[in-house]
Amino acid sequence: MPLILVAAQFVYGRHQPWFPRWLAERSIAREDFALIIERGIPWLHRVERLLKPRLLWATHFSAERTISLLCLVLAVVIALPIPFGNMLPALAISVIALGFFERDGVFVLGGAILGILSLVLAGSILFAAVKAFVFFLLSSS
Repeated sequence: MPLILVAAQFVYGRHQPWFPRWLAERSIAREDFALIIERGIPWLHRVERLLKPRLLWATHFSAERTISLLCLVLAVVIALPIPFGNMLPALAISVIALGFFERDGVFVLGGAILGILSLVLAGSILFAAVKAFVFFLLSSS
């Protein structure tokens, strides 16, 4: 839910996320946060070597709002109970976010392409599940 809220705010044009008090006051244990940071830093160092300002038009304000709309859709897909349907959208949002942080349009566009592919995959899984459900309903009659 927080990801959906943040993405919706970026679509609207806000650059500072706002959370309701009940959500803003929630936190995780310091030890858990330290573990996340400890495991994530080596990966971030590797990725940061690839990031640099380029294709700046893809990180411009108007492009940011369009890509934020894609992130909003991806955040909704992450929240859906689709088997194996949340890893690729989460990765796409992460790549897009890294691209925006460093003003790297290549990462932003790569994340957007990955996001669109993940929507196609999630849609295919959902379509197959509905089709199988209908098949079983009709064959059991």
